[in-house]
Amino acid sequence: MVTGETPQGRPTATEGAWVQYAVPFTVPEEGDITSLKIYARLTGTGTAYYDEMSLYMISSPATSDDVPSPNYVPMPEGAAELIRDGGFEKLSEDGGFTEWTSMNKTNLKPETEIVHEGSHSLCVTTETSNNPYVNQLIETKAVPGATYQVSAWINIPGTIDGKGAGF
Repeated sequence: MVTGETPQGRPTATEGAWVQYAVPFTVPEEGDITSLKIYARLTGTGTAYYDEMSLYMISSPATSDDVPSPNYVPMPEGAAELIRDGGFEKLSEDGGFTEWTSMNKTNLKPETEIVHEGSHSLCVTTETSNNPYVNQLIETKAVPGATYQVSAWINIPGTIDGKGAGF
């Protein structure tokens, strides 16, 4: 398993403002990783909005030491976006997201008013700490020793009690 930490553990944002968070992670040299699972979740009570989630390789094994952390690194030319529908634009007939799997669906919904880009964002809200989330399994062969970055724009309109919004 490869994990990364968001800056200062969990995103905090100016109330009602969109803030971009990025987490780089390096695949172990001895790793044989054939899939990655990306989450957008809320741990605690409150509301958070997610938009423009992204995952791509930012350096090959030979250049991994040059990657700044935890700063956002723009997508290098020729890099492939690995997340499908990171902007939460594709909706199913029942109002869910077509490219994302959800837990506790009642707390996850498309949002059309508070968006960073496009016409939808993901609204995650809970009053009972039931940890709602969406995830996406990305079936790809991760390059051993390479550094990848997962990022998202997050908007927290008020206070979140608990650990907060994360990915």
